[in-house]
Amino acid sequence: MTNRPEGPSRPARAGRVLRARSTPSPTDVRAAPVIACDETSARVMGKTNWQWVFGCAAAVRHIIARSRGKAVVTVFLNGAIPKV
Repeated sequence: MTNRPEGPSRPARAGRVLRARSTPSPTDVRAAPVIACDETSARVMGKTNWQWVFGCAAAVRHIIARSRGKAVVTVFLNGAIPKV
């Protein structure tokens, strides 16, 4: 006999929380005072594209784009101006 509380198990409860936060919205990153950004090449269907990563303390967002240019950053930020 165990003293488990009734209801979902601990892993099931944790899974619900993780699923709810597993896909951060771009707004989560844009709202941060500090945003880090980096890009690296990525092959997609035999062609070179760029994997962009935008991150802050609370979220990370990955984007695959055909361009390595600043237009990708401008479009992603959508007018947001981080402190750093």
